[in-house]
Order: sequence, then structure tokens, then C-alpha cells
Amino acid sequence: MLSSTAFDGFRETTPFYRLYWQNLDDVFRPILGANSYETYQTLALFLSPFVFLSVYLLLIWLAKAVTNTKLSLRELSLQFAFSLIPIAFVYNVAHYYTLVVTEGSNMGRLISDPFGKNWNLFGTANWPNIPTVDTNFVWHSQVAFILLGHIVGVYIAHIIALKVFPSHKKALISQFPLLILMVIYTMAGLWILSQPITSGLE
Repeated sequence: MLSSTAFDGFRETTPFYRLYWQNLDDVFRPILGANSYETYQTLALFLSPFVFLSVYLLLIWLAKAVTNTKLSLRELSLQFAFSLIPIAFVYNVAHYYTLVVTEGSNMGRLISDPFGKNWNLFGTANWPNIPTVDTNFVWHSQVAFILLGHIVGVYIAHIIALKVFPSHKKALISQFPLLILMVIYTMAGLWILSQPITSGLE
């Protein structure tokens, strides 16, 4: 959920678009033909969970190493996975919140003409498309959602560490790699939000 939402946001940005057209098109097009950009997007979506999982496991392994715990990497990764739930939740809220705000003003028209057949079932098909919320407010609230989710994630990771490790010192030491993880995810989320959006057309 975390990786697919992050990918969906990143896929709409100019850097993702440029990465392909400026660097990879010459490589992929001769092999994949006309649908090479779609294949690039599919491949990136497929690989995104592995990137997130690799970063997560690397930092859990680092937490295991610095605490010298007898717990296995699997046990630790399963325990601390709960701390990622708030982050995944706020990524989804921030991502789809934009859709709700931008498309929310279309709801009256869509209810009257749900299939695009020029119907006017409830007399609302001709309502004007007026944005309901200022875009600056949307962006700042997305940033606030992401920061709040990460703060909650750090707090949950701390609670888990206190339960998992026998001493307060080891619990505290284990938090440094996990804090790095949370900072990486926070920076990635905020960076994606700050990027210009592209239509994805050549």
C-alpha cells in the first residue's frame, strides 16, 4: 500500500516522465516497441514494493546489528511493520485527498450523468466545475498529513521497541535506524508532493 501509493504519486511527476524520455527511451523502444513507456511504468510499479521492502529490511537489519539482539530479522521486521501503518494511511489520505478535492465539484454532474451518456437524471449535469478548496490549502494539508503520520509512526516504533528489547538502552539504540527509515520515507513523500505534475504524454 505504501509503495503503490508513492509510485502512483511519483508516476505523475515530471522527474519520472523525464527519466524515461531523456534517458531510457533509446534503450527500451528498440526492444519493446511503441508501448515501451507503458512497459516502463508497469515495471516501475512492479519493482516499487521491492525497493521499499529492501530499504525497510536493511534498516531493520541495522537495528538488529546495533542492538546485538537474538531476535531474527524476520521477527523484528514483523514487529516493527506496525509502525508503517500510519505512514501508509497518511500517504493514501494525502494522495486521494487531492482527487476528492479536485473532482469533488464534479460530483453533482457525475451523479446526473454517471455513464457519460448526456443524461441529466437529477438536474445537476450542467453544474459548473468550481474548485471547492484552494490549492495552497490542499498542498499544506497534504504536508501536514504526511508529517503527522510519520510522527505517529515514530511513536509506535518507540512503543514496539520498548516491548521487544529487554533494556531501555537497547530500545533507544534500535530507534536510530528506524528513525532514519522514517526520515527517508518522509523526505520521499514530501519530495513527491513538491514535484511538478506532467500529463505523461510524449
